[in-house]
Amino acid sequence: MNNILGENIARLRKEKGMTQEDLARELNISYQAVSKWENGVSSPDISNIKLLAQFFGVSIDMLFGLELLPQREAEAPAPPAKDETEEIAQPIEASPYRSASYDDDDSFLPWDDDNTLRAVLFRGRQLVSAEEIERKLFGRGVTLEYSGEALNVFSFFDVKCEDVSGNVEAGGDVNCASVGGNVNAGDDVSCEEVGSTVSCGGDADCGDVGGDVRAGGDVNCGSVIGSVNTGGDVNCGNVGGSVSTAGDVNCAIVGGGLYRR
Repeated sequence: MNNILGENIARLRKEKGMTQEDLARELNISYQAVSKWENGVSSPDISNIKLLAQFFGVSIDMLFGLELLPQREAEAPAPPAKDETEEIAQPIEASPYRSASYDDDDSFLPWDDDNTLRAVLFRGRQLVSAEEIERKLFGRGVTLEYSGEALNVFSFFDVKCEDVSGNVEAGGDVNCASVGGNVNAGDDVSCEEVGSTVSCGGDADCGDVGGDVRAGGDVNCGSVIGSVNTGGDVNCGNVGGSVSTAGDVNCAIVGGGLYRR
């Protein structure tokens, strides 16, 4: 699993001199959740990502490694001493996330060669934020559409893909075939099967789900191994855990409790 987000959360927390318990109290969550984020076991949902960015005073892009995190002044490299007898070439101003076409050294990329699809956009050598793309460049949604298998998919935009053996994280909709890991989306999720958790801000329309389903809208899935927590209606097969909803419930068997908000 891509753990750039978890590593950045851990780094920012330690720079504030906080324990995992301290951060958990600030976000009103369990310290186990913070530990899972930092170790790459799970990812924060969209609402917690926004809270983390606000709390640490960084952008969401920075949390995900799409911009450099601010360094302490002591960590900044000292400028080279100028030799009066030798002219020093001035570097070209550039984003640290340059395209590999600029040179043969790919060490500037802030992630490993891990077979993860990442959707980012540059203007020249400058990284363009998701907000600028949506609001200024196109004025409408952008979709990462990919044909073929992938280990993990990360995108600030909508994602449309085939089978993914790992996780899918998107700022918009997710429309994929089978996903072996987690699906975390800002809007709707439509997948065949999901091996672990589904977390989305909109509707969840899936086949069987191997973990929990957390949705801001309706949930229409096959069997759910874990619990279902939604702000809309629930229409599922068997649910192994509890169902918490603000709408109607139409399920075969619910193994836990049924709670209406």
